[in-house]
Amino acid sequence: MTSYAARPSIDYPTPRDPTPPRPSVEAVPVSTHAFGVNWTAALSTYRNERRDCANPKPNEDRVRIDPATGLIVLADGITRTTDSKGVYPDPSPSAQAADLFCATVVSARKQFSSLSLQALRSIVEQGNEALREFNAQRFPRPDFACNDRAGVAMTVGVVEGETLWLASIADCFCIGVRKGTPLRFAWEKTSHSRAEYVRLGEIAARELLRNKPGTPVSYGALTGEQEALPFVEYSVIPLNDITRLVFSSDGLLRVAQEDPHCLTSMTPGELVRHGRRFDSVHNETDDKTVVALDRLTP
Repeated sequence: MTSYAARPSIDYPTPRDPTPPRPSVEAVPVSTHAFGVNWTAALSTYRNERRDCANPKPNEDRVRIDPATGLIVLADGITRTTDSKGVYPDPSPSAQAADLFCATVVSARKQFSSLSLQALRSIVEQGNEALREFNAQRFPRPDFACNDRAGVAMTVGVVEGETLWLASIADCFCIGVRKGTPLRFAWEKTSHSRAEYVRLGEIAARELLRNKPGTPVSYGALTGEQEALPFVEYSVIPLNDITRLVFSSDGLLRVAQEDPHCLTSMTPGELVRHGRRFDSVHNETDDKTVVALDRLTP
């Protein structure tokens, strides 16, 4: 089992009102830290350039990295509906939910000296319960529109020795790299719902498709509802020949689909810049957060 030095978790919130992004040639900040004795962790995050809001939409991605427990948790707050004047909520309940989920997972991880699937489920369920309490207080009568429940897509990974314990829901993802080849360890779980989501429209789709186990076109998101939990996927992955792990929000999903080999070598900052170039080509925009764990060479 890898021995992790005792140090506090590293929180990477994004400034509440960052300067609007400039052209994609600018440098993107990257934070790099030791992660146990075998890995280094590097992170970059960037707020989107959403233009259909009357005010800047905050970055709703959140990350916590805890080298002491081998934990990476990435939560992507689900986009909210603007009010009648096109104003996006600020502070964003989705950003607050992402913060809360990450903090809860960091605390819950410390309850277990070693991992098992049962322990990992408990960690995720504690995060979901925290969201239930948040929403019960903030949105006692949710309407799936401006008063919709706050929720997150997420990926939780724990590196324990040469094993990765992984949990994910919705469209955050995790890629492993073996001998220069990218491998999908956790992949998006929403594309099967996309056509029906578009047909119904955002508000109706939330009500009719989200967290409806047994419905073929349903998708999951952690909102505190118990019905969300069957949508969480768990896996245990040996890392003996894995040289890189990439955890990302869905802002880089198109990059991972169309240019997957860039994930094998680009730094997080380069990946964010690459993703913004894809945005300009496809007229898309989303928050982008990526963590790369790179194995140290002897």
